[in-house]
Amino acid sequence: MSARPPRGGNAARRSARSARFNRVRRARCDRANGGYGRRGRRDLVLTTTLQPCLQCAAVIRLGPIAAVRFAGPDRYWDGCHDFGKLSAREARRGQPARTGPRRDELDIFATLISRLVHLPPAYEEALRALGEGPMVDLVHELEGGREVDRLAAMDVIEGFGYLWPRLQELAKVLPA
Repeated sequence: MSARPPRGGNAARRSARSARFNRVRRARCDRANGGYGRRGRRDLVLTTTLQPCLQCAAVIRLGPIAAVRFAGPDRYWDGCHDFGKLSAREARRGQPARTGPRRDELDIFATLISRLVHLPPAYEEALRALGEGPMVDLVHELEGGREVDRLAAMDVIEGFGYLWPRLQELAKVLPA
């Protein structure tokens, strides 16, 4: 006589297997991350050029990040880090401390550099609606004059110096 499967049949067995798999996977991830797991330390500081987008904010929230420092604002993603608005449970969880944006030419430089990669039309339209039209215009100017290639060949300090006069002009016209 063979042992009978637990009540619920296949669904119950799949659920038990899934729970076991998740416990093993979490333990392996914790060990692979040097103890930085779900219940591990949260003492890392992430320094980044631009304000994190929605996906980055989610990963930061789940990871061992205690604080995030960023130079430039991203008006398109502003506020996406506040997961407390999603549910009461998320509102009770602590959020990583945030430092930024800088509010000077360095923040404009950081934002400008992030815009040089590619501006799809809908994204460009949204940025213009948020007051970043002058920055979008400068991106097109830099791309049209082949200055992006020259900037890519420079180190950061040299590129910052090269763009300094334009950054100062942008600081006068961009929203604070």
